[in-house]
Amino acid sequence: MKKKINSKIISYSLRGVYLAILIVCFATGKPQHLLAFSGPFIVTLPLLFLAKKEEGYYSVDAMFTGLFIAAMLMSYFDMWPTASTAFTIDKAFHLLAGACLANFARIYFKKKANDRGAYYLMIISSALAVGAAWEVFEWTLSKLPAPYMTPSTGYDDTMMDLIADAIGALIVVGYAWLCAWKKKEQTWVEIK
Repeated sequence: MKKKINSKIISYSLRGVYLAILIVCFATGKPQHLLAFSGPFIVTLPLLFLAKKEEGYYSVDAMFTGLFIAAMLMSYFDMWPTASTAFTIDKAFHLLAGACLANFARIYFKKKANDRGAYYLMIISSALAVGAAWEVFEWTLSKLPAPYMTPSTGYDDTMMDLIADAIGALIVVGYAWLCAWKKKEQTWVEIK
């Protein structure tokens, strides 16, 4: 018999690793990493409270935390590409982030949507809205004084990042549509 992996333990363990890396950033005098990555840690904390009602949020939290740990380690060890091109590791991170955001929206709106079209639109819209907010966060970091600032890569990079977020969201919408098509169940809330 297969043993089920406990997403709650994985989620909290990854949070511990994330916090340890933030402490290392602080201790080694790399404040730009501490500032840039403590925000996502704090902003995603409500996922743990949502997970008490719906177990799927632990998986989403683990995905987000793992993604941010990978990005933080790449940044800390100066492995992040400085030039912005159409296909860099940055775009892969944005694609995965778009998928994580869409997966969160998929779970959140599953019982709240009135019909499938609205459900899929809410998933994509949520991922794009948070992706745009992230781009504003990146822009804000680029305007801070040294040593906190991160270099800005311009509007073309912002657009490519949002396109990558949208592709990640579309992948999750495709997955949600396939699951609904396979089950052929009507799981949508009726308006009375």
